[in-house]
Amino acid sequence: MKGKIIGYGFIGVAVLFNIILFFVLPDTLVMQISGSGEPGTVLPKPIGLGLILAIELFLGLRSALGSDEKKTTTWIIAMAIVAVVNVLILLFNV
Repeated sequence: MKGKIIGYGFIGVAVLFNIILFFVLPDTLVMQISGSGEPGTVLPKPIGLGLILAIELFLGLRSALGSDEKKTTTWIIAMAIVAVVNVLILLFNV
């Protein structure tokens, strides 16, 4: 039950956050910064946000639809890591 609530809640927050980012961020997104501090990987906004949203949807559904409590905890940890990556995308591009 815990995984279902957290999974669907994560999906809702992820979709809302990515919709907001779509209107706030520039047309090209810096997805990775090189060692010298210069932009490394740059993607168009729809592809960059679409990839991260697809990963978030996958993890949220794995958590919500899973029945094993131990595996659900693993998916929740993965969701937290991806949420941090999503915030880093915001910080790299503002």
